[in-house]
Amino acid sequence: MQRRGNPVRSTADRLSPDSSAEDQFLYRQNGFRPRIGTAGGSEAKESTVSIHVEQPAAYDLVGNIIQVAGVAGGAFEATFGYRVHDGHDEVTGSFLAGDGTGGHGQFQFTVDVTGAAFQLDRLYVDVFHASPNNGAELDKVVVPVVFGPKIVPGYQAYLEHVVVAGETLWSIATKYYGSGNFYHRLVAANPVTVPNPNVIHPGDVIRVPQGT
Repeated sequence: MQRRGNPVRSTADRLSPDSSAEDQFLYRQNGFRPRIGTAGGSEAKESTVSIHVEQPAAYDLVGNIIQVAGVAGGAFEATFGYRVHDGHDEVTGSFLAGDGTGGHGQFQFTVDVTGAAFQLDRLYVDVFHASPNNGAELDKVVVPVVFGPKIVPGYQAYLEHVVVAGETLWSIATKYYGSGNFYHRLVAANPVTVPNPNVIHPGDVIRVPQGT
């Protein structure tokens, strides 16, 4: 199961006062946040290409097959690159996008990361346009995602549990995994909803990763 959240475009250096809670969390953790906009500075002057990633959304819970989709273009037809990485290993590739007239076209592809030697449960999906002048990665969009196979063995999907009064992550883990000792799985799968494992609230929706 995978939910669709807000689309992600380029990155920003600072938060605005009306930033969402998810954007604030992303900025605190990684020093950037998703925003609706285009890259600025010299990169924007060199490239009129833009990238709009609709899937995955920030902090989606993903498996070994990652669906990537959105809209890109601004040139007759351009080659775009992608990278899925955790700082230890990466999977890379490229795709074409554009409508053939300088407009934008939809893109959709899957990335199989089954053979990657990822060590962390946090991955980053980068989508960018390579500069024809120097190979620089322009208009890059960075989407952080949560990697289910590093949380539970044989990850397949996740359930959604709505917290009721009196519950704790320990009791929820006991219900689904047979032991409260696995509460850390819930923490890893819900970095935005559960920034503090000691504090959850009635009505919170907790993703519960399911394995084989």
